[in-house]
Parts: sequence; C-alpha cells; structure tokens
Amino acid sequence: MLGSLESQPEIHPHRLLLWGGLVLFIIVGSVWYVAQQFLLEEELHQIESDIQQVNVPVKPKMASSTIESGIDTSNWKTYRNEEYGFEFRYPVAFSFRDGYEIAAINKDNDLVYIGKIKKSTVEEFIREELLRINQEMSGPHCESCGYGGPPSEPKIFTFHGSRATRQEQGDEAGTYRIISIPEKGLKIQYSSSNYEHLPKLEEILETFKFTK
Repeated sequence: MLGSLESQPEIHPHRLLLWGGLVLFIIVGSVWYVAQQFLLEEELHQIESDIQQVNVPVKPKMASSTIESGIDTSNWKTYRNEEYGFEFRYPVAFSFRDGYEIAAINKDNDLVYIGKIKKSTVEEFIREELLRINQEMSGPHCESCGYGGPPSEPKIFTFHGSRATRQEQGDEAGTYRIISIPEKGLKIQYSSSNYEHLPKLEEILETFKFTK
C-alpha cells in the first residue's frame, strides 16, 4: 500500500504556476473582449447619432420678405460680400462695424460677427476643435478676467445647404453661439448680454445666403 502511494506522480510547482497563469489570462482576455465590445457599440451609436444630425437642416429661408417669426424684413439692409460669397439682411437699427476680419453688425450689446477659419472638412475641423478644447480645459486661464470656460463640443448640422457645426460659450459679458462652416472657411458668432435676445439675432441668420 505504501509502495502504491509513493509511486503517484508529484505535481511540479512550475506546472501549477503555468495553469494558474493560463486561467488568469483567459479571465483577463474575456473581460477585455467584453469591454471592447461595449466601447465599440457606444462608438457606433455616436456615429449614427452624428449622421442623423447631419441630415437635420435648419429652418428653410423664406422666399418672401417675411421670415417665419412674422417679422417684416422688407426695409432691412443687405450686406453682400463678393470675396467670400455670401450675403445677409439685417434691421436698420443695427450698425455696420469696422475692424473685424470680414463683417460685423451690432445694436447695443447684440453682435453678429463673421470671421475666417481654416478651410477643411467638417470632420477635420471637429477633430482639431476637440483637441483645442481639451488643451484649453487643462491649461491656465484668467478667471478674474471673466473667463467662462471653453465652448461646448461642436455638433454637426446643415446651415443653408452647407455642412456646419454649432457651439455655445458664455462668460460674464454674455452668451456666445458659434456656427462654423469649415468647407467655406467661415465662422459666424453671435452674442448678447441678454440671453433672450439671441432668437432675434437668429432671425438675421435666417436671411443668410451663400452666393458661390
């Protein structure tokens, strides 16, 4: 009896470590695979959401001199820029301002400003803008100067037939909304110290038209 017990094979410690490592590898691999599948599903969901946003146009521009809000625009002034290929109308109470990259109009603290950005695709613009926002969030800034933080992440939409993004930003001076049209190399920023005035500024943007 003792002889038969002594003849049983002994399990080497290295073999136990090998089997233990194999089991651990299988467990870790399974957890990693499940996590990757979850992240992939989240990414696909975001892509589908972005595609839906691309296909949602802004309100169509009215053919008559009255826009959807019922405001009569027949006596509004027209600004036309041949170099950048756009035009828009604005109320006579607004003044044209000099010293801006392309154009700007204002009435008191209500401002519509049109400037230049680097020409690119919408996807390239979003990639660079997200990088800039992350850098701004992690970098130093002057809170005592009224800094309200970086703009929101860009959301894709259609602006008068062109793919564009929209963002919002605020500080102690008021609220800013930014429309970027990368393929045209243009950005439109409109702001007011009174949040309730922003819809009035959007009525001006309803008259915006690309001419080339």
